[in-house]
Amino acid sequence: MDAVPANFMIPVTVLAIFILGLCTGVIIESRRSSWMHLDELFQNVTSKLANLEPKVNIIENDIEQLHARLDRQHVPENTTKKIPTYRHPEDTEEFDVRDL
Repeated sequence: MDAVPANFMIPVTVLAIFILGLCTGVIIESRRSSWMHLDELFQNVTSKLANLEPKVNIIENDIEQLHARLDRQHVPENTTKKIPTYRHPEDTEEFDVRDL
């Protein structure tokens, strides 16, 4: 097989470098556009979270107020409150309502 002439290899090498550079440019551009798309998504999510933050603060304040109200209304377990009982007219034994 004959050797390939040098004047043929130069254009082939230049063409190969051009194609390689073109492919690299396409890959870089596609990555950059996908990163830009991700950046837009991140900014969109960040702005939506910023809009939700005041609502979350309001809900947290409402929950704290409800907890405070429940704490004020809390009845300790050791109370002197009488447990209601039921006594059948014909029976002499009283039953605790919780047992029914």
